[in-house]
Amino acid sequence: MIENVYVGLDVSSKSTGVVCLDEKGEFVFQILLEPPGKLMEDRFPILKNKILQLLSELNNPIIGIESPSFFSKGRTIDIAAGWGYIYYSIKEQYKIKKYTPSQIKKFATGNGRATKEQMWNVLSDEMKLEFESTNYKKIDDIVDSYWIAKLLFKEENKWKKLSKELKNIIT
Repeated sequence: MIENVYVGLDVSSKSTGVVCLDEKGEFVFQILLEPPGKLMEDRFPILKNKILQLLSELNNPIIGIESPSFFSKGRTIDIAAGWGYIYYSIKEQYKIKKYTPSQIKKFATGNGRATKEQMWNVLSDEMKLEFESTNYKKIDDIVDSYWIAKLLFKEENKWKKLSKELKNIIT
């Protein structure tokens, strides 16, 4: 049984990428959630429920989420409000860490201003094949979610390792 799962979430108004890694940081699954409805205020509650349902089926999920980009196209205020609604709903039940788009891009490529294409290019061939096999329209949401989960895994395990080292020094 997987002890902890690391979940990357890339929430947007039309689709949300979800990628899950196991306790070793290995890819487990990915899914693109696409709630129905024309209005954002209809889609965000459905999306929140789908995310919470998915998280409830995982063993001890630790979640990383991309914070909204305020330089994106679209109704930025509405998107930020919907993102906040989802973020705080998750935070009530789970450990969650926010990452800015530039933090994720810098982790993945070394450049905080990387393009979607550059984020794709640094994936392993194995992950590219995995993501391409889905036939999702918005594969970039999955790619972002993957890098969010990888960054979360790295940070969480860095702290676990440091805490073990400190414990050994003290004892």
